[in-house]
Amino acid sequence: MVPTGPTEPPEPPEPPGAAGAASAQPGYHRASSGEILIAKGRGHLGRFLSVPGLPVGETEDITGFQWGKLLINLNNALNALSGLPLMTQLQSRHWRRLMADQMAEALRVMQAAGLRPVSTTPLPVWMTPHILRLPNWAFTRIAAQMLTIDPTARSSMAQDLMQGRITEVDALQGEIQRLGQAHGVATPVCDVVIQLIRQAETKKAGLPKLQPGQV
Repeated sequence: MVPTGPTEPPEPPEPPGAAGAASAQPGYHRASSGEILIAKGRGHLGRFLSVPGLPVGETEDITGFQWGKLLINLNNALNALSGLPLMTQLQSRHWRRLMADQMAEALRVMQAAGLRPVSTTPLPVWMTPHILRLPNWAFTRIAAQMLTIDPTARSSMAQDLMQGRITEVDALQGEIQRLGQAHGVATPVCDVVIQLIRQAETKKAGLPKLQPGQV
């Protein structure tokens, strides 16, 4: 809800069992850090949409940020296939290497398509795959913000499979696959991930709980 007066509403209490997580409104649970970004326009709309615990920023390059966000959200499918909470998955170097391979593949496709994704994290877009491949001791120091999440949080795609719903894989890996086909760039990682997610959707048996080597 957008505040209508000069006084902002008080910050709601933290949900039970959500240690370290911020909540934006009563009844909602925020499991990760960061801000919402909207296209910059007249009137400083972001300032009026912001509420305690959930800031809304503005950017003149919303398209670049959307592609940057897609790069990060490609992990939604890998998290769903793993069956692990996001934090546990990120603490596994084997899963991070697969994340890095998928992101590097998507970056090659975007480059061929003339797209310029903007990083949604403190790390430059081109550097993120290299950081993901680091040993655990180095990764936890350099990419500490990636681990600023609720230890029980899972991706939205994992939640979809748990509820027997169709996922958004076509809007994520599917978009990279289509761009790759249009620009002559192979997308073997995304191709396999799409296939595995489709199989999980059909089975309606919840999370596949695969190992990285099975992807």
